[in-house]
Amino acid sequence: MLKQTLAQTTTGRLSTISTKVKKINRHCYSGKTIKQSNEIIHVRIRPSDNRSINDHSNIPSTNRNITTSGYLFENFQSKNELSTIYNNDRDYNRKQRIITNRYLSISSKVAPHKNLIIKNHSHLKTNELSSDQYNLTKDHHKKPEKNTKKKSRTYRCFIIFSLVSILLIAITIAIVLPILLLKSETTTTKTASLRWNTTGITVAGISGVGGRANNQLNTPYDAVVDYSYTLYVVDQGNNRVQKYMRNNSVGTTIAGLENGTAGSSSNQLNSPANVLVDFNGNLYITDILNNRVQYWPNGSSTGTTIAGNATGVAGNSNNLLYSPYGMARDLNTGTLYIADYDNHRIMSYASGASSGVVVAGGNGSGLNNTQLYNPIGLHFDSLSNSLLIANYGSNTVVRWVLGDSNWTLLAGDSNGLSGNTSTLLRNPRDVTLDPMGNMYILDRSNHRVQLYMAGESVGKTIAGVSGIYGNDPNLLNTPRSVELDSQLNLYISDRSNHRIQKFVRY
Repeated sequence: MLKQTLAQTTTGRLSTISTKVKKINRHCYSGKTIKQSNEIIHVRIRPSDNRSINDHSNIPSTNRNITTSGYLFENFQSKNELSTIYNNDRDYNRKQRIITNRYLSISSKVAPHKNLIIKNHSHLKTNELSSDQYNLTKDHHKKPEKNTKKKSRTYRCFIIFSLVSILLIAITIAIVLPILLLKSETTTTKTASLRWNTTGITVAGISGVGGRANNQLNTPYDAVVDYSYTLYVVDQGNNRVQKYMRNNSVGTTIAGLENGTAGSSSNQLNSPANVLVDFNGNLYITDILNNRVQYWPNGSSTGTTIAGNATGVAGNSNNLLYSPYGMARDLNTGTLYIADYDNHRIMSYASGASSGVVVAGGNGSGLNNTQLYNPIGLHFDSLSNSLLIANYGSNTVVRWVLGDSNWTLLAGDSNGLSGNTSTLLRNPRDVTLDPMGNMYILDRSNHRVQLYMAGESVGKTIAGVSGIYGNDPNLLNTPRSVELDSQLNLYISDRSNHRIQKFVRY
């Protein structure tokens, strides 16, 4: 009965389709069906027309391919042809992956749908399915074979990707972490190390007592320290410059007269303001009331006029000065920059020149960024090739790049407003930089020294008490200058207290 059903399947066109294909390793007969001991593949085939299951007419004369729901079979003309193909399948199996030793049984009705192909054998031993010849395209009931090679390749790619990702993360951490730690350490060091004892130590003069003795000062105006910690003090009220060896409170007169007599001769000074010391111990002194700058060689008792008029004549021409105060010097070229206070300009004197050149200001006093207003303090910044200028009359500190025609504001109010807040100044007298680019401003009428970290416009009081004057060790009284030694200790000329105060950094 089963053989007849299969024969009909290959020779006729059936109309009703409800096919179950069972794939088994061995079979047994139970009625019209073959039972199986392995997995079952169910296949549904939809008919192309309404022909009866027993209608065998119109068998096509040529082979054709049709698709069942899940299998593509080949339609042959006769049972003999099917048998012939099967007998040749033993060798054909190796090439076309024909599933051997399987049994195909048809339970109930089988309809050769359009393009249906079934290979048959008389004893049903192998109704075999070939995925190449029969084009098995879809079986939603059968679990597909796992593509182990593809999964293995995917797994290897995943492992490689994971290892590369971990390696990249490790390299990033190794590079970035030290930089962040170094930056944090540098920032911490900068902030933590820039601290000073708020109680000053008197290193020259007697606090609150002015005089002419060698251990006394009279309204000192400036103080500088050289590489050997030798202290040089402009003793303005005594018209002289005093030299203090390290840890010595008794000074020696090295410029001007020891008795303090003022004058305009080459061995005299008249209200000196600032002093510069070169590597050889030679002095450059601004002599305010003589309207000149004196060069005083180391060990000499007389000075030579290198800027302004030797006899004390004031003027606004390029070879004259009018109340020179602050100075700065380019160590590479020897060029001297002078704050020409009452001419509201900065003059540049090349080494050996008898006449200067205006490099900043010179447009009258005012608040415009092309003007200066009583420039008094000066610092040359070689890194930016610029001058830092303390504008006494406009309560500002500005930067003027050499060659430019205007300044940029560094501290204070651009409109000239004065005050004692952290952003305002009142009559700034001096300005200097440390090696890190931090700025120190002597805020005269607020009796304090303000620290501005590099790039910031808000100051912090590091010496004195804002707005309060006195002669206590922690107070200042109308100070005039601020200087740093190689350890960044502060030296402040505390003018009205007739002393030089040192504030130790710790």
